[in-house]
Amino acid sequence: MGPLAFPTGAAGSPHTIAEASSVQAAGNLQNLQQSFVDMRFGMFIHYNMSTYSDQEWASPNLDPRLFAPTALDCAQWAATAKAAGMSWAALTTKHHDGFCLWPTKQTGYNVVNSSYPHDVVREYVDAFRAQGLKAAFYFSIWDRTQGVADGSVSRADIDFTKNQLTELLTGYGEIPVLVIDGWAWQMGHRAVPYQEIREHVKALQPDCLIVDHNGQTEPWENDVIYFEEPKGIWAPSNNTYAATQGQNIVSTGWFWHPRGSSYGSTVDSPTMTPDAIVNGHIKPLEARYCSFLLNCMPNAEGKLDSHIVATLRQVGTMWTPDTSRPPLPPQPDVLHHPVTPITATATSGTAANAIDGKLDWVGGRAVESWWQSSGPLPQSVTMNLGSTYSNIDALTYLPRQDRNSSGTTTTTGNITGYRVLTSTDGTTFREATSGTWAATKALKYARFAPVSARYVRLEATATVGGGNAIVNEVDCGGIAARPVSDGSGPGYRKLVNRRSGKVLDVSGGSTEDGAAIVQWTDNGGTNQQWELVDAGDGYVKVVSRRSGKVLDVTGGSMDDGAPVVQWPDGGGANQHWRVVDVGDGYVKLVCRRSGKVLDVTGGVSTDGAKIIQYRDANSTNQHWQLVNA
Repeated sequence: MGPLAFPTGAAGSPHTIAEASSVQAAGNLQNLQQSFVDMRFGMFIHYNMSTYSDQEWASPNLDPRLFAPTALDCAQWAATAKAAGMSWAALTTKHHDGFCLWPTKQTGYNVVNSSYPHDVVREYVDAFRAQGLKAAFYFSIWDRTQGVADGSVSRADIDFTKNQLTELLTGYGEIPVLVIDGWAWQMGHRAVPYQEIREHVKALQPDCLIVDHNGQTEPWENDVIYFEEPKGIWAPSNNTYAATQGQNIVSTGWFWHPRGSSYGSTVDSPTMTPDAIVNGHIKPLEARYCSFLLNCMPNAEGKLDSHIVATLRQVGTMWTPDTSRPPLPPQPDVLHHPVTPITATATSGTAANAIDGKLDWVGGRAVESWWQSSGPLPQSVTMNLGSTYSNIDALTYLPRQDRNSSGTTTTTGNITGYRVLTSTDGTTFREATSGTWAATKALKYARFAPVSARYVRLEATATVGGGNAIVNEVDCGGIAARPVSDGSGPGYRKLVNRRSGKVLDVSGGSTEDGAAIVQWTDNGGTNQQWELVDAGDGYVKVVSRRSGKVLDVTGGSMDDGAPVVQWPDGGGANQHWRVVDVGDGYVKLVCRRSGKVLDVTGGVSTDGAKIIQYRDANSTNQHWQLVNA
């Protein structure tokens, strides 16, 4: 690959943060984003089953023994990165076929059963940290062996994904960046809920920045934008968003390919020239607050080919960081605590398109599904969050991102006048805010005082051209604080005690009045599954799936230690509970009558321990996690 011309535009017209609405002096991730853009040059390492199958996307269910490095040398990768002046790297811990480079307990399709039964992820992080470099991870949610894919995502698939992320984010120390692929452009951010994945990652590693491969040039559901150069997506010349741009050092693809490959031989193909790397990428991208992530693909031995090493060593002699670059300009607040809607309705058009979370850029064009209204304005789309959430204080709107035949971003239909309305019952809506937005393709923000809402509506009062309104994606959530569900809405939940890890259980699976409520090891029984039903005024009834009866403080007692039982719903205040956030994904349940909280007696961890009410001591035996059953 010879020198490349560096365009002045990207997939659409150049833009800056100034185009975004309601930009604060410094965003809520400003310091982390500044640290990221100061990591100006990094090594993308595509190394996985595709290295041994001569495919860019390895087929699913290959024999794990096909993964067979004979001289794996992560130290060579790291030393080469250091010599090039790189400061970080990202390894493909799992690509789209699902083969895992660490000894995951979630599937047998991993290195333990390969011809190299060692933890490659461990070797990678240790080698790079030994050189003083940051070790980041790439992880594909799309998993073709496991079957995590568009149209077939199950609850078990989501738990599988989260369990693998837990292994990666708890087993290898601090991970500054998580690059996720096979998500927005595959099944979308609704099928595998962005809310759930983001909250999970941030609970494990609060300072880990999330980068999603979604083909966008706007910071939609991303902490840092990823510009994918092989797709023709470049950082605009006046970009001021925190960003990274990926490209291959050899033009044969993301993975290494042998002689005779239809992709071309990696070892026999020239690298990008040092001049193209330094003067065509690192330096201009540095000025654009964009870290250059250069993909360097190890070969089947497990080493970087010698011509890649030679090029990178020469690069290291040709550049040093530009310390005169001004600090990263103020970034927009990230929608730090999104709430993924379960459904949407609209006054016209296909509302589901506005919340599917599916975006990509293929063949020089945007791949996106719109909600497009018909008829005179105003027109609206309403998100159903599934239950009532507190602390909703923001809505984001992504306009259309497509271009016309001349390459200019199309803006017709973009919403320029808006109202945001919220409701807890879907009938009575109150305005949270209203205003105007610029006609550009930039991600738009609407901020308002925190409210509790189950339904959030975006109403278009004006559009570019005055005709139909177009919404690419609309999202909502909390910026100032994490929204907390009251647990109401369709579906059953398990209540998991923070101290013991055991679940709320009707003793013996009884359906009788007065049956004791205890904690018990989760066995999947319907006597351990509960529906939280709105009781009005911010309270819920907690209804057993097995018996249809509700949690009840026996006799309406006001005393500490009063037993909690099941009882037919009588509408009493001793059967109503307020769900209150206590942080870290846990809540307390406060009895309406007594003001006391649901408590595991004595704070013990044994099966069969009685559930009582007790004054709030902020102890972990009074904290519960609501988990979908």
